[in-house]
Amino acid sequence: MCIRDRFSGRKIRVTVRARPADDKGAMELQVNYSAGRVGESGWQKFALQPGFTDFAFEYDVPVATGEQGVDYLAVRPVVPEKERGVLIERITIDRLP
Repeated sequence: MCIRDRFSGRKIRVTVRARPADDKGAMELQVNYSAGRVGESGWQKFALQPGFTDFAFEYDVPVATGEQGVDYLAVRPVVPEKERGVLIERITIDRLP
């Protein structure tokens, strides 16, 4: 079963365990779950902490349409000076009841 089929029409919880990089670490992190043309969670913003911390949000994934499997998860540091980094220890996506 592909990821698209596993999460289509379901509520999910996305958890990213992250911290600022040692050199020029970002202060914030953004995460977005995209189900392609049918919708996306929008960028979820989290304030990073000095140590690894779990950041999570829930999203109702729209029902997939057509044959195209385009679900993806995007993670990025907030980089006002374009020189910031983030370390990611783990990413999990859980289906919720």
